[in-house]
Amino acid sequence: MLEVKESQTNVKPVLVGSILWIFAVATGAIVANTYYCQPILPRVAATFHHSVASLTFVVTATQLGYAVSLAFIVPLGDLVRRKKLIPAVFAVAGLGCALCAIAPSLTYLLIASVIVGAASVGGQILVPFVADFAPTDRRSRSIALLMSGLLTGILLARTFSGLVAQALGWRSVYFASMGIMLVLAVVLFLVIPDEPKRDHGNYGRLLVTTAQLLRREPILLRRSVLGALVFGCFTVFWSSFSWQVSKPPFSYNSFTIGLFGIIGLSGVIAANTVGRVADRHRGKTITYQVTVAAAAATLASFVFFILGSTSIVVIVFGVILLDAGTQGVQLSNQTLIYGLTTASRSRITSAYMFVYFLGGTVGSALTGVALEHSGWRASSTVGLVLGVAAVGISIAELLRNRNLADAGCEVEVS
Repeated sequence: MLEVKESQTNVKPVLVGSILWIFAVATGAIVANTYYCQPILPRVAATFHHSVASLTFVVTATQLGYAVSLAFIVPLGDLVRRKKLIPAVFAVAGLGCALCAIAPSLTYLLIASVIVGAASVGGQILVPFVADFAPTDRRSRSIALLMSGLLTGILLARTFSGLVAQALGWRSVYFASMGIMLVLAVVLFLVIPDEPKRDHGNYGRLLVTTAQLLRREPILLRRSVLGALVFGCFTVFWSSFSWQVSKPPFSYNSFTIGLFGIIGLSGVIAANTVGRVADRHRGKTITYQVTVAAAAATLASFVFFILGSTSIVVIVFGVILLDAGTQGVQLSNQTLIYGLTTASRSRITSAYMFVYFLGGTVGSALTGVALEHSGWRASSTVGLVLGVAAVGISIAELLRNRNLADAGCEVEVS
C-alpha cells in the first residue's frame, strides 16, 4: 500500500497502490457535497416556496464557498501537515451537511451551502499531496485516478441525491453525506502517511506567495483562465439541466434527473486516457493538442443543447461531449501546472482552482439570470460563448508552444 523511500535528510513517503484508491474515493465523496442540490432543486423549491430558477443560487452559494476556501484553506497544505489538515476538513464538511439537512428556510440553506462548499476542498488538498509523493513516472496517472474519483463524485452525486430524495426526501441526502464525511475523516487520519516538516514561513506570507504565483508563472495564469471558462460551461449546463427536464415535454422526477450523472462518466475514461498519454509523452506537444480537442468537445456540446433542447437523445450526446471535454481540459491543465515546481504544489492548486471555481460561480450566476428571463436556450448560449473563448485560448496555447519549439526554445511542459 505504501512504500517509503529514504533520502539523505528525511523519510519521504511514495504513494502507490490501494492508498491512491482510498484517496480517489474520498476526493469524489467530498466534492459530491457541492452537487447534491442540483437534481433536487425542484423539491427544495417546493419546500421553501420559491421558483426552481431562483434556487440555482444555492449552487452559486456552494461554489462561492468553495472558491473562497481554495484561496484561504488549500494553501495551508504547504504549511500544515496534511495528515491533520485533511481529516479536519472532512469533519467540517460533515458539519456543513448537517446544517443543510436541518435548514428551516432558504436563507439558512444558502448560508449552510457556503459552509459545505468551503469545506469541500479536501480533494484539492489531496491532489497536490499525491503529486508530491507519487512516483515521477506515474504522477499523471496517479493524479488522473484522483481526478477520476472527483468526476465520478460530481456525476454520481446527482444520481445518489436523486435516488435518496425520491425515496426519503431531499434532507436525507445531506444527513447521509454527513455520515459519509465523518467516516472518511477517521479513515483518512488512519491511512494518510506523515510527511517531512516543510518550512514556508507564516500564513500571511503563504497567501501572498500564492497570489504571486499567477503573476510569476504565465502558464499557470493562462491555464487557470482556460479552466475557469470550461468549468463555467460545465456549471452552466448542470445548473440549468434539472430546470429544463423537470417540465414538459420531459417532466422527469428527481431520481430520473439524477440518473443522467451516470451518462457523464465518459469523462472518467477521458481522464485516465489523458493521464496515460501525459506519462507516455512527457515533454511533447500532444498535451496541448489534447487540450484543443477537449475544449472543442465542450463547445460542441452546447450546439447540441441549443439545437436539441426538446430531444433527450441529443441532450445525452451533448452531456457525453461536455463531461469528456471538461475532464480532458482539467487533466491537461494539471499535467502542465504541476510540472512547474515541486515546492509549492498546494499553492499552485489553490491559485489554479480558485480561478477555476470562480468560472463555475460566474457560470451558475449567469445561468440563474438567463433561466429566469429567457429559459434554456439563453442559458445554453451563455455556455456556448464561454466555450468559444476556451477554444480560442487553447488554440493560441498550442500555436505558442509550436512556435517556441520551432525557435529552439524550451517549451512549457511538465
